[in-house]
Amino acid sequence: MAKLRRATLSLTYNNVDITADLQDYLISFSYQDNSDQKADDLQVVLDDKKGLWRTGWYPQKGARLMASLIVYDWTNPNTTHILPLGSFEIDEIAYDGPPDIMTLKGVSVPVRSSLVDETKTRAWEDTMLSAIAGDIATDAQLELMFDSDYDPEYDRIEQSEEADLPFLQGLCDKAALRLKVSSDKIIILDDEKYDAAPSVTTITRGTSDIISYSFSSSMRKIYSAARVEYQPTVWEDPITYTFTSPNAPPTKKTLVINERVSSIAEAEKLCKRKLRKANASENTASMTLFGNPTLVAGVNVSLAGFGKFDGKYAIESATHSGPAYETKLELRKTLEGY
Repeated sequence: MAKLRRATLSLTYNNVDITADLQDYLISFSYQDNSDQKADDLQVVLDDKKGLWRTGWYPQKGARLMASLIVYDWTNPNTTHILPLGSFEIDEIAYDGPPDIMTLKGVSVPVRSSLVDETKTRAWEDTMLSAIAGDIATDAQLELMFDSDYDPEYDRIEQSEEADLPFLQGLCDKAALRLKVSSDKIIILDDEKYDAAPSVTTITRGTSDIISYSFSSSMRKIYSAARVEYQPTVWEDPITYTFTSPNAPPTKKTLVINERVSSIAEAEKLCKRKLRKANASENTASMTLFGNPTLVAGVNVSLAGFGKFDGKYAIESATHSGPAYETKLELRKTLEGY
């Protein structure tokens, strides 16, 4: 069965299927799927000893790539698993030699959109984060996927000489929400909601196809509690609230938050979200496995056989590379109680 296992890359270039043309030249590929802040990226490394890629087949920067990973006979004979990787635009072309090698690098953020390079000045009043994100998505001709029960409200919010994507990223960071651009969508997610989801699989030391692993447990910039201190006006009483999670590490450090809130209930919600975001990096892991197309950023897995490091982990980043198909994971332990 092992001899039958293979993984290939399916690729279209400006809506033209070039999968068959690639096969004689494809040296390797790598796809990195990120859950937050970083764009997904695709790298395709090609043999160019015939000179085709640097001449007549030379690709166009900004060209659109649609990619899928196709895995044959990986877990069982006569099975095929397709992992859609999404859409990318070529933003860099590298040529090296000898031997002659062409590398195409694509990103999921549209290169020619206004998201990154065009600064804007505008304002919104009496609005919510989802509405602002919707306007930005529309301007960039993208869809919006807003998957969060928490949707901050604003009396007034200003964008001042700033590009859309970093501006929106700043709002999401303050709200402790995750933001990514993938497959022609702006995606905004809530860690609390996704941490509560069940694990898609269990990775067990000594049983699963693990190539390597490393774990880290840190107390740096990790907090036991969070406190909101906000003074609405000089004539009003300050709003203060402290939240301590029963599951937070005993560092005896308090995260102080000075952001606008209108009530104790809102302060409590903000404390929980900020504390969760700050403590997300307390327990992390890196793991490389024989390729597994079911493991993608945003899903949870359970780890077993690693002693005190056992538990449920969220996949922050998944890199699928081939042709000797491997999957590298960056993980963080999920949080409960806040």
